[in-house]
Amino acid sequence: MNIGVIGTGNMGRNHARVYSELKNVGEVYVFDTNAESAKKMLEYGAIICE
Repeated sequence: MNIGVIGTGNMGRNHARVYSELKNVGEVYVFDTNAESAKKMLEYGAIICE
């Protein structure tokens, strides 16, 4: 299952981290209007959507 996270504030960052650790989750996609904040999600292997 692939997951999309909208917003990379405190909760979005935590969700992306947790989803990236779950074995049943394939890809984690993230979007945020702040591109710099979204890029920080790369450390969790997330794919940035524009």
